[in-house]
Amino acid sequence: KGCAADDAQQETLSWIAADFIRSDEELTCPKFEGLKCGAAAEVTLHCYDGKSVLDLYMFDDADDNMFTQADGSPVEIPNTCDATSDRTKMCHSRYIVKCATQQEEEEKPQPMEEAAEKRYWFF
Repeated sequence: KGCAADDAQQETLSWIAADFIRSDEELTCPKFEGLKCGAAAEVTLHCYDGKSVLDLYMFDDADDNMFTQADGSPVEIPNTCDATSDRTKMCHSRYIVKCATQQEEEEKPQPMEEAAEKRYWFF
């Protein structure tokens, strides 16, 4: 959605769901609703074999919906993310994020103490 100088005219995105494995190895899919331009969220991903996967599902129910498939087909989305919204008004993005496991982090010489978890911001 576009950003507007006047906050009263600012448009919002219906929601974004982030599907990922948390650092405690639990699969989760939190949903962030009514997002305005510039909104951000932080998630901590589990690192496995030097990689983490983050799937984002975006949905907009506005009349000027910008998320559609060229052929009008629905987006496949895990039921834990949202099973009720019109899947023809969705978009999906997958990000493969490089990371280091906690053991790899501990083996590296570190000039100062740092957390082994990796945090990523999106939106």
